[in-house]
Amino acid sequence: MIDHPKYGKKESGRTNKEQSIFGIVGFILSVLGVVLWGIRGFILWIISLILCIIGCLEEDKAHGFAIAGNIISFICLILSLLSLVFLKTLLNGLI
Repeated sequence: MIDHPKYGKKESGRTNKEQSIFGIVGFILSVLGVVLWGIRGFILWIISLILCIIGCLEEDKAHGFAIAGNIISFICLILSLLSLVFLKTLLNGLI
């Protein structure tokens, strides 16, 4: 019996790479920023965004937490800035 390369043993694409510490810390800070919404959250999201970008740039490390932290931080930063613009226009209309 000859093994056919198409039907041979299939290898999964997963590797056991170590997670990036910067990515994990950035992810935790982004989630903490969601909990602490406001000025403290805004500062945490900026720090988280920087750490997660560094975590994504690390080679030979898994980037799952870094990518998730980037997405959370970016979305929350955009929502925070939009809420500030909305609040400013609302206050200008009242004054």
